[in-house]
Amino acid sequence: MSNFQMSLAYMLTHSFTLYPDRYKCPENMMIVRTERPILGAYFLISGLILILFYTPCFIVMVRSKCQVPAFQVMLILSVFDILSLSVNSVITGVLDLMGASFCHYPLFIFCAGAIGKGSWMGGCVACILLAVDRCVEVNSKFRLGFLFRKKVFRVVFCLMVLYWIYSWAFTKPLLFTSEYSSWFFDPKIGKEIIMQAVILCTFHAIAAYIYVYMQFFHSPPWLIIIGQLAWQWSNGCFCVSYLTLNQAIRNAVVRMIVPKSIRERLDLHIGIDEHLMNPRQQERGTIAINTVSTLVKVDTIM
Repeated sequence: MSNFQMSLAYMLTHSFTLYPDRYKCPENMMIVRTERPILGAYFLISGLILILFYTPCFIVMVRSKCQVPAFQVMLILSVFDILSLSVNSVITGVLDLMGASFCHYPLFIFCAGAIGKGSWMGGCVACILLAVDRCVEVNSKFRLGFLFRKKVFRVVFCLMVLYWIYSWAFTKPLLFTSEYSSWFFDPKIGKEIIMQAVILCTFHAIAAYIYVYMQFFHSPPWLIIIGQLAWQWSNGCFCVSYLTLNQAIRNAVVRMIVPKSIRERLDLHIGIDEHLMNPRQQERGTIAINTVSTLVKVDTIM
């Protein structure tokens, strides 16, 4: 049995029919439902909040039209993260609340699992590229720095997108089971394993190790839940870091969301242009550069 027969591409090319020898559900699994209202509410609400936080960051990055390689990787990573959060948080929460598993909604969960897995795999590659880019920034002689040269990076970027498409459409997807509130390759908790070569982001690493372990070995429920939480935050942590640590994106988000009249009322001026136009600062003879997180006061030279 090939992976193609268990892939989304097979389903799309066979009149939306899943491979029967692999995905035929026994009748007893179609009856049993395991509702998890607390976990479901957590995943659904937290997922929606994280996507809500991520959306303005994504809009800012799209509007910037920045051609810097690292920024382009951040942009595609945002796409992967939002797609993953839709699966590992929002859809997981809804299915937990309903107590539904793969056998209740096979096509929907099959497609969601394919999107979730593909986005996870693509996100891992993007994280690795970002880590390499940081190494290049620290050490300009870093041997992998050539990957971010203009012509080479185009090839690297295309390969990353192709890898995402391959993982999404041509490999076996994850399938949800409400019994463990998590996603497995086998709706009956099979013994399959997926390996990631190098994962440099902490949440990605934790999620990867736990997911590999629980696909291959028997795992207690608490470990499975930790793995699901790690998968969620491996995607959600980026929007939090953008809004707390990335001053450029944070300021652009504030400028996009908060009307200028309110910013002026709160003396919250984003960007040097708004500071220079601030009449109160002109009257004082000083310019206070307030970029939300830092305050620099420059006295006027008499």
